[in-house]
Amino acid sequence: LAAVAGRPTSMVALAASCPDPQPLSDFLQSLREVRQVVHLDECRVDGAPLLEFLAKAFRWDLVKVVLEEMEHEESLCTLGSFKALACSEAFICPPQEVTDLLNGHLLTEKAVGSRARTLKEYFERQLQGEIASEAMIPFGFRLEDGVLIDSSDKCRVLDRVSCLQGAGPGTPTVFVFVSVPPETFAAVIAAAAESSCAMLPANLDGLLATARDPSEAGAWLPVSCPASSFSQSASGSDSIHIPTGKVPTPYVRPPSIQVQVMTPCCRKPVAGVLVHVDGHRAGVTDSGGFLLLALPPGKHEVSAPGVARQAESVEVKQGWSKGPEEVKLETSGEVLAFLNDVGSEGEEWRRGIFVGVSRDRIPAGAEPFLGLAAILTRPAGGGGGVSRGRFGAVCTVKAGQRCDGPLHTLQAQLGMYTPPENAAVKRTLMNFASGHDSGFLASCFHAWTTHAKLQRRRSRGSSLMQSVAYYPNADAARWVIALHMQDECALAKLFEVPLRLGGLIATERQQQPPCATRRPSSPA
Repeated sequence: LAAVAGRPTSMVALAASCPDPQPLSDFLQSLREVRQVVHLDECRVDGAPLLEFLAKAFRWDLVKVVLEEMEHEESLCTLGSFKALACSEAFICPPQEVTDLLNGHLLTEKAVGSRARTLKEYFERQLQGEIASEAMIPFGFRLEDGVLIDSSDKCRVLDRVSCLQGAGPGTPTVFVFVSVPPETFAAVIAAAAESSCAMLPANLDGLLATARDPSEAGAWLPVSCPASSFSQSASGSDSIHIPTGKVPTPYVRPPSIQVQVMTPCCRKPVAGVLVHVDGHRAGVTDSGGFLLLALPPGKHEVSAPGVARQAESVEVKQGWSKGPEEVKLETSGEVLAFLNDVGSEGEEWRRGIFVGVSRDRIPAGAEPFLGLAAILTRPAGGGGGVSRGRFGAVCTVKAGQRCDGPLHTLQAQLGMYTPPENAAVKRTLMNFASGHDSGFLASCFHAWTTHAKLQRRRSRGSSLMQSVAYYPNADAARWVIALHMQDECALAKLFEVPLRLGGLIATERQQQPPCATRRPSSPA
């Protein structure tokens, strides 16, 4: 620590106080070269986390340096949660490159989880049901053939958590690392490699154990055991003692539930959905829409925030069962519309109109397509990072309905505002109308164009756009039709990537509206 005005300040914070971003970049690189871990959320300036402090000071150049460092494959910087950072009140109107970097980190955190600070945290998250990934392994360890090995190659930890009999609901438990002989460790590795493994061939009675991350050389097993079986001594020689009549070998918890996420219209599986158990990240569905989880005994709530409208409750029984219980989640069927900049050319300001079904997949910098307030200017007053709840549904596809009809209708409604030279495309899009007459998007577009024309009359030569036109993406309609012909679900595909319906082009613009859309996204 260094002292500034009598207050302790981290060296990282000192480097960040320089007007030039190069000292911070060089310092982080030096820490990486000497393999020094940096917990960024512990680096505070005036009581605020470092990145939040820099954002409040509009030092986006330094925020960019830190986020770029964390993209480095060998970076040793950690952050408790990118989601918390994105939701911070400090993250208002950052530059596009910062929102892109943060959005990339958010998607990675959602897909593979955040890095654990300690081995104990890494395995405790597995005990709660979270699917482990290599990205979650704490710094200083690497994974080889099912074993976590430290940088010295002397400390080896089995990458599979187990439990002793009696470690369950209503019983005080403790998580420990048990030291086992090399020959026992070899047998355990071979057994753990089998998918049908239920018990590990290791008698733990009388073996040394520690409730802290192992720091000594040897082979270790991560075990959840009853508190009564863990004996602590004043000399530090803690050990495991199994009561008479109890099984001394640990068991591996089998998969207890199988989650499947489907669309309400076509009953098609949805891949890549982040599933939560009891409010915590559990894992992501595979290509078949499935996720197998090994949950501890007890009642649990399974949900898919931002995707499924309702959560499902499930109770995992103590002891062995015939197989995992099925839990089905149905997506909400909501279709979301949003605006996103697609660049400018000369005096034309271009924004794309996109539709999607997942708020988590809405890119950084996007704004809801909800009328003039969100399109022309940024709402006054700030108020924190982007709230995914602001992206309301323009329509909802219900069970038994065709999922292609609403998409054609939305495109047809917007097609009414195409310029004369696109009359043929306009007539084609209008033919796709399916009788849906809510006119929501048409009303929003009419409000915007009316406001723009009114502003032109009131303030000639102002910085606002003076004409607006909609240019449809004709390939969007073909894409939806092709999906229907191939018996595929449009909602399932839209979960993977949003669809660009077309673009809005505003001409005779003198300057871009102030800071309209530069905010990071925040997954549920």
